[in-house]
Amino acid sequence: MKPIQQTTIQAIHGRQILDSRGVPTIEAQVILKNGLSASASSPSGTSGCTFEACELRDHLPDYHGQGVTAAINQINTPIREALLGEDCTDQWTIDRKLSLLDGTPNKSKLGVNTMLAVSLACAKAAAKCCGTELYRYLGGINANRLPAPLISLISGGNSSKNQMELAEILMLPVSAKSFSEALKLAADVFIELGRLLRQEGFSSATGIHGEYMPDQGDDGQMLGLIMKAVQNAGYQPNYDVTLTCRAKASGWYKNGHYIFPKQQKKITQADLIKYWTDLASQYPVSALIDPLAEEDFAGFQELTSQLGNSLRVIGNDLFASRIERIQQGISAKVVNAVLIKPSQIGTLSEILEAASAVRKAGMELVLSQYDGETGDTFLSDLAVAIGADQILAGAPTGFEHVGKYNRLMQIESSLSGSTYSESR
Repeated sequence: MKPIQQTTIQAIHGRQILDSRGVPTIEAQVILKNGLSASASSPSGTSGCTFEACELRDHLPDYHGQGVTAAINQINTPIREALLGEDCTDQWTIDRKLSLLDGTPNKSKLGVNTMLAVSLACAKAAAKCCGTELYRYLGGINANRLPAPLISLISGGNSSKNQMELAEILMLPVSAKSFSEALKLAADVFIELGRLLRQEGFSSATGIHGEYMPDQGDDGQMLGLIMKAVQNAGYQPNYDVTLTCRAKASGWYKNGHYIFPKQQKKITQADLIKYWTDLASQYPVSALIDPLAEEDFAGFQELTSQLGNSLRVIGNDLFASRIERIQQGISAKVVNAVLIKPSQIGTLSEILEAASAVRKAGMELVLSQYDGETGDTFLSDLAVAIGADQILAGAPTGFEHVGKYNRLMQIESSLSGSTYSESR
């Protein structure tokens, strides 16, 4: 029998809470022998990519089938029984036990939402026991670099009524010398963009990431308005601000070819690569997220070969944050940057392993939120701990987004001698 330590887990409780969209998600609380406790919540939603881990949902009438009472029962019974008596500071053992208890390749038994909430709560409890900040506990002495904020501006694609093929346009403040300066720049542009949209007769309603979701307008019109907003706010495109375009191109791929969904225009892989080349030549685009389908490794290789020296080709659905696919992509040189979403993986250990692989390969690392976020700011501490180049946490509005940015400003103010991401 293991000796009882003050850092051993004495109790675990799961509860159903609501995310920023009013959809149920999970909060897990871990209580230790020494009386300390910590809670963590799991963001919810699915991106629809083939390779991401599965959420556990009730599929009952309550909450339109989106309830998580089955997941809560998993926490309160089998997970609790498996982890009672474990040392909360032994993250690897905790996460290994969760993975063995699940026993599936895609977390379909326990659910990625269930496992993530418990795993993160254990890490928070361990940091409390050590009397240290979460980012320092996770990242050690090297956790002293703030990521650049990758800010959501405008959304289109299938979730909108406008004519945009792009799923999202984001901005990266590139002239800022600190995180707080970058966030001010982003807020200036965001506010001015909203004013311009209303002035031009577009709706300034917002989407799930707090970004603007106009009711009309195509990619060119929105990119043009963003450029005008940047200039009106007193900044210069390319020098102060660059853009990132998210395509979600897996949804464009049908029967061996691509189709622009709004135009219903059939194009080849070569046509799509040329489209991105032309877009990057017309606008200050410094990065593309999901510019090709998740199975199109050859297309990603070609695009990265052509444009990789001038912009970041970021793999998201291509990898679904899974270490084996990331390693495959690194070997094949299909991208030069990787986006990781903790809620696609399942445990903190797997997140850290995936991030380590990206860093060792010398690729840029983007840490991202998910659709149904909560007020939990774990993502901010994690970004500093793993040395992420950028953090994608939505628009500078809404508690679930602003809370994460405010936490990073808090970390920045407490870190004397901290550095800021040179990501461009």
